[in-house]
Amino acid sequence: PQTGTITGSNGVTKKWCEKDVNTYAFYVQDEIEAGKWFIVPAIRYDHHSMYGSNTSPKLGVTYKVDDSFRVKANYGKGFRAPNIPQLYYNFRRLMGNSHVTLYGNPNLKAETSTSWDLGIEKEWGKANTTLTYFHTDADDFITSYQINGMTKEYEYRNLDSVKIEGIEHTLGYRFNDQWSFKVNSTWLNAKDKGNNQDLIQRAKLSQIYSLTFDDGKDIGWSAMLWDQFDYKYVTSTESKGSLIAGPKKSYNLLNFTLTRKVNKDTRVYGSVLNIFDKEDTDCDLDGRYWSIGWEHKF
Repeated sequence: PQTGTITGSNGVTKKWCEKDVNTYAFYVQDEIEAGKWFIVPAIRYDHHSMYGSNTSPKLGVTYKVDDSFRVKANYGKGFRAPNIPQLYYNFRRLMGNSHVTLYGNPNLKAETSTSWDLGIEKEWGKANTTLTYFHTDADDFITSYQINGMTKEYEYRNLDSVKIEGIEHTLGYRFNDQWSFKVNSTWLNAKDKGNNQDLIQRAKLSQIYSLTFDDGKDIGWSAMLWDQFDYKYVTSTESKGSLIAGPKKSYNLLNFTLTRKVNKDTRVYGSVLNIFDKEDTDCDLDGRYWSIGWEHKF
């Protein structure tokens, strides 16, 4: 690989290098309808110049009990090679009100997994709900890991074996053509099976309560007010040079987005996240965050 240095306009000299990674993949899927059954078999082939080849089968099955009630099940194998940033990045960036330093790891292994889920979907009148149990076992799980308890320095690492399981539930209600309300809940049990520790930076229960307005016009307005509640968010604590699961904290964040639809393909929007300016370094809360944006579909 090529290497060198570059000096920016601020006079800071940084090292650079050039790396080559080649990947390609093939994906085949079929859809089979047989009475009340809908079956989707699929298979994916991945080839990576550093991590070799892998074949991942998947199967999805839906049984339609009636027009408003469905039962769904999915099973699949997964393969995820580290990307360029996870392998080689070394940068420091301002995120919120503090700087974060992220280090790549060229010794990362590819992640493999086996996942399955079972769920139901139901609608009645203006209301709808879903309930799903999910389970994943992953080997060489790729995650960012805080390596300095005093500063926000992270490095990508593999965990030998993890288990992630939980229950997802949604409950929605449409008041009329413009206003709707939804609650999304996720109960999570995520463990590093090597030491039976909780995976850090995840909440045991996460809920999002959202109130949405949309006037339904190509030239008009839409808005969303939502509150994110995290219960027993797993923080980290430093022990012998590495971080393990630490105290669990709970918090909620209020957020708002307003969108102006210029036409059916163009919109401008503004958002404010963490309206009440909560800060907690253990939970990666850096205070209020504003953004504006423009989006156009071609």
